[in-house]
Amino acid sequence: MILRGHRRGVALLVSCWGLLYSVFAVARHHVFETTAYDLGIFFEAVRGWAHFGLPIVPVKGVHDQLGAHFDLLGDHFHPILALLAPTYWIWPHPETLLVDQALLFAVSGVPVWVFVHRLVGARAAYLWTTGYLAYWGLQEAAAFDFHEIAFAVPLIALAIERVQAQRFRSATVAVLLLLLVKEDLSLLVAFFGVYLAVRGRRVLGAAVTGAGVVGYLLITRVLLPHFAGGQAFMYWSYDSLGKDLPSALGFMLRHPVKTVQLFFTPAVKWHTLLWIFAPFGLLTFGSSTLILLVPLLAERFFSSGPQYWVTGYHYTATAAPIVAMGAAEGLHRLLPLLRKDSVRQQVVRWVPSAVAAAALGLVACFPLHELFLSRLWETGGRVAAAHAAVAVVPRGVTVEASDRLQPHLVDHTDALLLDGTETSATWLVADIGKPDWPLSSVAAQQAYVARRRSEGWTVVFSRDGFVVLKAPA
Repeated sequence: MILRGHRRGVALLVSCWGLLYSVFAVARHHVFETTAYDLGIFFEAVRGWAHFGLPIVPVKGVHDQLGAHFDLLGDHFHPILALLAPTYWIWPHPETLLVDQALLFAVSGVPVWVFVHRLVGARAAYLWTTGYLAYWGLQEAAAFDFHEIAFAVPLIALAIERVQAQRFRSATVAVLLLLLVKEDLSLLVAFFGVYLAVRGRRVLGAAVTGAGVVGYLLITRVLLPHFAGGQAFMYWSYDSLGKDLPSALGFMLRHPVKTVQLFFTPAVKWHTLLWIFAPFGLLTFGSSTLILLVPLLAERFFSSGPQYWVTGYHYTATAAPIVAMGAAEGLHRLLPLLRKDSVRQQVVRWVPSAVAAAALGLVACFPLHELFLSRLWETGGRVAAAHAAVAVVPRGVTVEASDRLQPHLVDHTDALLLDGTETSATWLVADIGKPDWPLSSVAAQQAYVARRRSEGWTVVFSRDGFVVLKAPA
């Protein structure tokens, strides 16, 4: 797949970025920037798989009043997480998932390099892959705990590269594995079938599209309700279009102008769209891979949830390889339009350099710049107090903990979320000096701790706003 003379170079590039993202994510965890929603949730899920069971997630089940034995496969369908069980066996701590995600992001750079190398050469491939691995969408995902889409990023990149290599069987395998990553990626699978058809593989494309549609129906109507105990936890957030998918599609057909307006308004949507395409010079618009962005962008910008419209969180990570590889193809298609060889040579020389420089420069605007801030390396003050508070809690007990404290307890206790609702916990760890979801304010957190104390709970630790309480015998 990679020319022998470049294997070390690509391995070094990918390894450096894997190490960088790993250090960044673990450092954020050390200063309590990770949360129960979602690092604590996914750690419990992987722990379930690692113990040869189902991904039972008490922290979500108890908080959402679904029961302490809630199966996360009833929330989202991501059995591919079972592949992380061996890393849990090696080091059973939440930091392991953060490193897993960092390495999956970094490994996705390999098919990107191969794809670009075939189009515009080795030098451009190194620069382009650097721009890809520094892409802000991957940074934002690495800065927001762990998510199952970490698997989707390399699978999408591999599927696109395998199509370019005319290895359609392996491309099909890669894209069908997305059905095991998350249920909404079934739509991307369906559109990948269209992409294959555009590339001349109509029969295979029709089969893949059919697999995507059937997979979506099977997962959402059979598997999710089954694992949820007969309930369906579909996160429908398209109220402006209709109450369900058929009604939404009907609205789009009847009101095409309103549909376009909804996609681009409010202004934050097109601002985010500009950020998605601009780092690669809008070149993705000259590529056939653009069609793969349709389900990903439609899912976000037709939603009624403002959290999907912004550049934050992990929602742009799956688009990253499509944008980067599509832009490389767009550049390749642009070159024949340039009449002079000297101009083509300059374009191939300077555009990849500009892509890499832009991506690295934009680090100042996105999460990786925190590596240069002292607060990410804090060891004293409230960080030390938080670590001391966590250390007070004995192993094996059931504890209520604030959102940012729970991931530091989940590997050795039954750690539930402190949300103002009394549970069967016998220990409590709270931050009453700083607002922390899901309670609305510091006052609400302090009131809950005061209520517990009035019930006879004993304060066994108090420092810099962090308190640890123990239930009466």
